[in-house]
Amino acid sequence: MPTAIKEQHEDSWQLPRVIRRVAVIGVGSAGMPMIRHLHEAGIEVVAYERNDHVGGIWKLKTARGVVPQMPTVASSKTDYTPELPESSDLPRTEKVTVSATEANKMVLKFAPPGPAYSTLKNNIPAPIMVFQDTPRSRPDEWYVFHNEHQAYLEEYARKYDLAKFTRFNTRVEKVEEIFDAEGRSQGWHVWTQTMAVEKSGEEADVTRTWNCERFDAVVCASGHHNAPAIPNFPGLAEWRTIWPDRMSHASNFRDGKDFINRKRVLVCGSGPSGSDIAREVAVYTDVNVTTRPFETDDTPDTMIVKTVFRDRMVSERCTLVPTIKRFLPITDPNALGKVELIDGAILEVDAVVFATGYYHSYPFLSDWEAARKDDPTTQLVKAQYTVANLHLDLFYIPDPTLVMLGIAANISAFSFFEYHSQAVARVFSGSAKLPSQATMAKIHLKRRALVSDRNLHVYGKVDEPRIVREISAWLNEDAQKLGRADLPEIKPYSEDYMAVKVRTVAGLKMRDEVEDVRLARDREAFVISA
Repeated sequence: MPTAIKEQHEDSWQLPRVIRRVAVIGVGSAGMPMIRHLHEAGIEVVAYERNDHVGGIWKLKTARGVVPQMPTVASSKTDYTPELPESSDLPRTEKVTVSATEANKMVLKFAPPGPAYSTLKNNIPAPIMVFQDTPRSRPDEWYVFHNEHQAYLEEYARKYDLAKFTRFNTRVEKVEEIFDAEGRSQGWHVWTQTMAVEKSGEEADVTRTWNCERFDAVVCASGHHNAPAIPNFPGLAEWRTIWPDRMSHASNFRDGKDFINRKRVLVCGSGPSGSDIAREVAVYTDVNVTTRPFETDDTPDTMIVKTVFRDRMVSERCTLVPTIKRFLPITDPNALGKVELIDGAILEVDAVVFATGYYHSYPFLSDWEAARKDDPTTQLVKAQYTVANLHLDLFYIPDPTLVMLGIAANISAFSFFEYHSQAVARVFSGSAKLPSQATMAKIHLKRRALVSDRNLHVYGKVDEPRIVREISAWLNEDAQKLGRADLPEIKPYSEDYMAVKVRTVAGLKMRDEVEDVRLARDREAFVISA
């Protein structure tokens, strides 16, 4: 990645207005430090979270969302379709009485469960998945279950009283930029819907309230585990129609036991989720896992990590195979279905799990995006893995008062997002400067020329620490130049942090050695009980 920070002071972008009020969409591991640092910078923050809790993807829920459309057709509609009242007279409240069962369905549609499953653990060592000033309760434990991560996030929320800034059970339906008569940006309108459910026996009152508020800037921190991405393989739609209960996505996976009556399961995808799911399902039945070739611009570090995930799956009941060519017609719904691979081999399976990742999807920006998608200098979501026209994978270059937080991948999520949050808070409060839009565009194009769309936001153990050092140096230097020497120094990753960071691959192997014991024990118990 070309050095972006060093070019900051060739020229600078000027805030179009004083940033007094900011909307933050999403209160997971990215949105939480954003709320804290905006508030500490003296900016009014209103955060919207469609769930009734903080933490995002780490909260395990036994309920499952609706199995997504197969194949996926439009990323902007994969997560949800925005709902706005016909009347523009807001706020507006509507109340209906429905059965408790129907109310549950409405809640699931409004805020689908996240992708956490019963045995989910982190892939990045926990000691480097930390927020500044908030150590973990068990700092020596590298790999812990989802509930411990959720507890850590809840502790952080309590420490900084994030609930008082957050409107829970509130989904953002639309975000629209405001312009004056001369076409100059004047801020943003954010439309929301809040859902409240009161149950009484077999009935429930569902109250929905729509509102619209004005902000000087908007931070999208809604994550990228909301819109499942499922490739368009020939024959897939027919399989989904005939076998709706046998075709699923990793977002709906909860436990390997769910496949106990299947003869052979095909897991499409061999990344972190795919390899986890394959290992769990292989306790109870045979599994095939599709793999794809390395990208031509994968770094050696990335290839090593991908190889670790692939190697961890190989076992007596788990076999790696090439990727899918097509799903052959199902002639007997009660028999095994046939899948042709790109090498011509035929697999017979009776269940498929797509661990094929997620789209970057922002339904609340769908109208705004539609007006910009055909211009490469203004488009936002370019492809499944690509959000275009971002400076530092953060500031939307045509208008940096729109921030896309949580885009970076293969990083120490909690920690890295906090540095990004500090950068946004410093820029919006006038304590740091961005380069001009022309310079930001030049930096972005340099990055685009070096990597594929798939790897545009992918960092690693070399790039991530370097970017953190550059961000820290930039923010500290600007604080001095702009008369804010009173601000605390932002320090890059510590030596202790880096000592753990460089052992990530070794740590994964250690994690799997522990998990192998658990899986073998589960397999033995299953065989005895069968």
